[in-house]
Amino acid sequence: MTLYNKGAFVGEAIQSVLGQTFTDFELLVVDDASTDGGLEAVRGFSDPRIRILESAVNTGRPAAANRGVAAARGEYIAFLDADDVMYPERLAKQVAFLDARPEVTIVGTCVRELRDVDEFVCWPTTHEEGLARIILGDAYLHPSSMVRATLFSDPAVRFDESWRIPGMDYLFQVAVCQRAVFANLPEVLGCYRRGTNNFRSGRDGRNDRLQIARRTFGLLGLPASDQDIEDHVTLTGYLPAGLRARDIRRLRQWRDRLLQLNEERGLFPKQLFRQEVMAYWHRHYHRVADQGWCVGLAYWYHSPNRHWAWLTYLAKVQVKRAVRRPGPKGAATVAGIS
Repeated sequence: MTLYNKGAFVGEAIQSVLGQTFTDFELLVVDDASTDGGLEAVRGFSDPRIRILESAVNTGRPAAANRGVAAARGEYIAFLDADDVMYPERLAKQVAFLDARPEVTIVGTCVRELRDVDEFVCWPTTHEEGLARIILGDAYLHPSSMVRATLFSDPAVRFDESWRIPGMDYLFQVAVCQRAVFANLPEVLGCYRRGTNNFRSGRDGRNDRLQIARRTFGLLGLPASDQDIEDHVTLTGYLPAGLRARDIRRLRQWRDRLLQLNEERGLFPKQLFRQEVMAYWHRHYHRVADQGWCVGLAYWYHSPNRHWAWLTYLAKVQVKRAVRRPGPKGAATVAGIS
């Protein structure tokens, strides 16, 4: 557990670990020079299984995670963010899974996301499914994961200490995706807290994703221009405002180029990768359609399955938008309909 200014939550996180049905563990809390009383909250626990690793200066989350990994003495290493919670049987079920599946290196779980409206979120259960989506998103949720300590026996397998923006967890997955085997338990075994406590809160999400995508393609050895990176981030859901029809045409070209690259390189299971890419393409239609007639029609036209329901949705959205548009002296006008 890395800790930096999560004092409001760390006590609950620690209590959830101490309440595990599996009891043969040590809890390493790596404090990265917290200033909010979080370290004092940790010291308030007297359980001998807790070990605190302190830093005099803030070094960043990747460096803190590496200190924890280096100090760990167990056969498996489980991760939990200092503002999240484990359900009582998480460790027991992950240990049993890894004991029974020696070929698996990393196993995550489903989680309950704590936000304005709570959601239950799951990740692919098999390595092939996780690998097929790795260039688009997480194969597992890092704070829900348990990893064989042997993965870190190679000194090159570490969190990137030069990385000081959000994305450390994801980039680690990308870095090990060709040497580790992923899995996820299909049950909710913890809570993941989203909100102002998250590192990414208040940041420019699209700009962060551009940097993450650039590093991702470098780690995988795949060629990508600056424009390719822009299009890739759009494809993964970080849509910029003011999309135009020509942007959609270029986005389709990038979609097809991704599929071609995988055909040439064979990095990911081909059929599953195609399904993932097309799933990402289809899920964004309604958000694109909200930006206007032309861009919505372009997205529909460049889709391999041109669903007529999309055109119906597009028409409804644009009519509603036009009706709400004030005309002269406050009158409502319907623009573009004769």
